[in-house]
Amino acid sequence: MEASLQAMTHDSSEVVKVSCIRALQYYLTALPASTTLPVQETIISALAQYLSTQDLSDLNESDDLIVTLVETLRDAIMLDPRVCLTGAGLDLLFTIAGHGANNFQITMLITEIFEDITNKLTAQGIDAFGQLSAKVLPSLTGAFDVGALTEENALTN
Repeated sequence: MEASLQAMTHDSSEVVKVSCIRALQYYLTALPASTTLPVQETIISALAQYLSTQDLSDLNESDDLIVTLVETLRDAIMLDPRVCLTGAGLDLLFTIAGHGANNFQITMLITEIFEDITNKLTAQGIDAFGQLSAKVLPSLTGAFDVGALTEENALTN
């Protein structure tokens, strides 16, 4: 798992990086949480770093890759959803949602993930839900503002 994380962030080959993302997904589901939880934020950061190097309009042509990114991000976040309260997990999820919003499968997958995160955090009490709302509402408001400015925004729709 550590070698996959290293290769995902340092290897020059796109094929290697994508393979590492796919491998991470398998590690996250196969390994015990005691092994994966300590690297949860590192995994989310590596996914964010990978996504920041991509032309997101090109990713729309590769639904398979977007689904793999979203599923790997989901598995990393769900190790401990409280990471969404302070980390970049939700921001990354919304970034992918904004670029994959025209794809029904991706939209439904992201909606389900967000519902799972919300349910898990709500179960932890009103404080966690309040922190989640404080984190999410500015992003959602910003999406609506952008949609109003451009008249068309797949995420807003």
